[in-house]
Amino acid sequence: PSSLSASHYRYGNMSWTLDNSTTIRLKIQAGFRTTKYPYLQTVGATDNTRVEIKWGDGEADNLTVKTITVVGDGSSVVEVGDNSSGTWVTGVTHTYADNGTYIVSWTDGQRITNIHNIPSSINKDWRLETKVTIGGIYAGNVSPVSSVPPVVLVQDNTTDNFTYQVSAIDANSGDNLHFRWGTYKEFIDNTSSSTYSKPNGMELSSDGYINWDVKDSVLGDDDGEGTGGGEVDALWSAFIMIEDSGSSGDNKSYVPIDFFFKIA
Repeated sequence: PSSLSASHYRYGNMSWTLDNSTTIRLKIQAGFRTTKYPYLQTVGATDNTRVEIKWGDGEADNLTVKTITVVGDGSSVVEVGDNSSGTWVTGVTHTYADNGTYIVSWTDGQRITNIHNIPSSINKDWRLETKVTIGGIYAGNVSPVSSVPPVVLVQDNTTDNFTYQVSAIDANSGDNLHFRWGTYKEFIDNTSSSTYSKPNGMELSSDGYINWDVKDSVLGDDDGEGTGGGEVDALWSAFIMIEDSGSSGDNKSYVPIDFFFKIA
């Protein structure tokens, strides 16, 4: 939709597995405005200048991204990977010298505009980060994995509340998944003191169940389809962190999902 093409970054997610006890394989998918860069216009095209990953141990790498989908609504989806062998391999690896906890991040500018719960007066940067744990009591741990549509459609002004289950899995048996709202620092600008505002009136349970009263009287819209946030085509941004915890409730890692709810 044209309302999604005002600027650049739209949505994204991260996850990671282990290639061995000290080497992670990081996977990222992200959506961008197709016309922003030429490589976004062709499925299979790659670029090695747009992504710098900070691994959390003082090291950083420029990664190759490949366009895997041209959606047809003015956006394209890319993933990170490696084609040094002549065959594309999804995900990129990094080896840590020491056991410990690391925050892996990818950040840049130009998040799209016209999002109701991100005012135009504040910074429009974007950020994806995941918590990685290596060795020690968390040896062998891998992150959760989640897959949600980048744009979840919500029926306009329905009498019944809108409900949605955010899905995720974890390969480590015995791990429990916990869902929470992300913070402004985690998803937009880690140097800022601003606070992320979830969609008005939306509730998120710790097991990923969303409940939202979308009546016009609640979201501030009127019968004339105004600008309160309940009007058709209104965009609301959802920043959700999925954490995996052991039997004692300790947080081993987390992964981000950054997507939209759109009144339709």
